[in-house]
Amino acid sequence: MTVSNMGQSRAALDSNAPNTVALPVVVGLYLFVFLVPIEFSFYIGPLLVTPTRFFLILAAGPVIFASLSRHKLQSEDGFFIGFILWVAMAYFYKRGAAGVEIVGQAFLEIAISYCVARTYLVGVDQFRKLAVVLSVTVAVLGILAIPEGISHYRFLHEVPEMLTGFYYYISDDTRMGLLRSSSTFEHPILFGLFCASLFTFAWYTFTSTGARIAHLVMTVMATALSLSSAALLILMMQFSLIIFERLTRSFKQRTMVFGTLLVTAIVLIESLSNRGVVKLIAGNLTFNPHTAYYRVLQWEHGIDDVERHPFVGINLEHWTKPFWMTDSIDNHWLFTAMNSGVPAVLALWIVMGIIAVKLYKKKRRTADEVRQRLYMAWLIGAASLFLGAWTVTLFGKMLPIFMFFIGIGAAMTRLPEDEDVADTIVLEPEAGTTSPYTRFAITQKRA
Repeated sequence: MTVSNMGQSRAALDSNAPNTVALPVVVGLYLFVFLVPIEFSFYIGPLLVTPTRFFLILAAGPVIFASLSRHKLQSEDGFFIGFILWVAMAYFYKRGAAGVEIVGQAFLEIAISYCVARTYLVGVDQFRKLAVVLSVTVAVLGILAIPEGISHYRFLHEVPEMLTGFYYYISDDTRMGLLRSSSTFEHPILFGLFCASLFTFAWYTFTSTGARIAHLVMTVMATALSLSSAALLILMMQFSLIIFERLTRSFKQRTMVFGTLLVTAIVLIESLSNRGVVKLIAGNLTFNPHTAYYRVLQWEHGIDDVERHPFVGINLEHWTKPFWMTDSIDNHWLFTAMNSGVPAVLALWIVMGIIAVKLYKKKRRTADEVRQRLYMAWLIGAASLFLGAWTVTLFGKMLPIFMFFIGIGAAMTRLPEDEDVADTIVLEPEAGTTSPYTRFAITQKRA
């Protein structure tokens, strides 16, 4: 193969290979059901079947089969399976046979969501199309949220309720004279988190300045209309990390320097502060002092139960908190530890850590700018969600969306690298020249 054909071969890898051009139907349907209002839910006996759960039930068999047959299990998959099994064991241990329903729900929303992304996203072009779809979705939802916030009328829920007769309570909280928009989601927080958490994915994928600006404007508008401090904070974290990444590109060993500074800061805070890192994050990453104080109380009373039951957690109705506190837990990691034990939290952190390390290494090795941007998008998105999860519980639709995002990272780890492509190519330089690529066997032949 001549050098002139090398570029065509690399393009073929991403663009012409089977099943790598169009966004898979399963992924498209998966994203679509999240936009269906909850008023289209129904009951089967005591079991509430939402549009999302209905799709996951239908897709579970084919997705699991495809996941096991198409890709070999990797280290992150093993820890993810361990996470699921531990959550299931914790529920069964505490609730016995009564835990079947909640274990089944958790399996669908966690495992199937992860596998949809991990299994069906197999090419660079698919990730780029996914970014476009998500950006357009946020823009459409944001536009629909404008009349909802101004008119104080949830037409995206009231109209479906009239059609189906299914009622779902959504609080009509107002702030600054606007109704907190929920769009097609069942809570304003969920709407805001959905819009904010996926910002970096499209930002790094788009190369056009106009597309980036449009995506920025629509994401900020949609997130702001939810009037959710947690969502706005996650968006601000991504802005900060994007700016930091851009300003430090010329610094050598920036990751090592940043890691050293971060560890040093954590040690100093734990040593010199009477609050500690967790309370500092939970108590300061908010716009409302009252909310900050309440989250610190949630941590103090919740961590007591975790320390008493570290392996399987507690039944949340037995949370030993003051009677005047609500049942709300605005900390996803604390909620998971209370619900399923510390091992469940650690297993999920290990999954994210393994994926992050793999993508960081792939980013350093590849010369392909498109892949570099994709990997950086996931790394920044994961970092912002990890930090944001200390200030909000990823409940409802956001839990499967979060697992889908982790699955995106797992799928990226399987993308072939430049080296993988180059190793299959025999270069044919001009006779008498010496190739700088000493790792390749060179055929001295002129075409």
